[in-house]
Amino acid sequence: DQLPVWREVPRVDGPGREVCGDVAVEGPTPEARWMHSMTGFRSGFLMFGGAASGKVFDDLWLCDIHRGQAGSMSVCWGEIEVAGPKPCPRAGHAAASSEEYPLIISGGMLLPPAQMTVSDVWTLMAPANGLTHWIQVEVQSPLCARIGHSAGVMGDRLGGFRG
Repeated sequence: DQLPVWREVPRVDGPGREVCGDVAVEGPTPEARWMHSMTGFRSGFLMFGGAASGKVFDDLWLCDIHRGQAGSMSVCWGEIEVAGPKPCPRAGHAAASSEEYPLIISGGMLLPPAQMTVSDVWTLMAPANGLTHWIQVEVQSPLCARIGHSAGVMGDRLGGFRG
C-alpha cells in the first residue's frame, strides 16, 4: 500500500492566512519515502532519491502544481527518465538549484549492503527542450563524505554545511 501523497497541502491565501484543503492528484505517484530531496523547478518541484523500508532510490520525479479557479489546486506527478550515467541510489543527500542547474545533489548515504556515505556531486542538465542528462561535477578540493547536510548555490559556487 502506498501512503496518500499530497492529500493536504498548506497554502497561503493572503497575508498570514494559511489554508489546508484536499488537492487533486493526477498520474502515478512516487513511493512514500524519507531523506529525499526536493528543489523548486518551473511550476513545481523536482524530487530525487530517498529511502523506504530498507530500499534506497535513485529515481527523479517532477511534481507540477496547477492552480485552478477559486484557489483550487491539483498536483501532477511524473517520473523522469534520464539517459546516461546517473547518481547512485542515496538518501540524506543535500540538494540545491540555480537558474542554470535545476538540481544539484551532493553526498548522502547508501543503504545496505554498503551502508556508507558518499562525497560526489551531480548536476542535472536542463536545456530548453527539457531535462536530459546528469553530469558528475569535478570539485576543486576534496569533499568529505557526509549525510544530513545542507547545500546552497551562490553564483557559480555550491556551499555546504555540516552533516
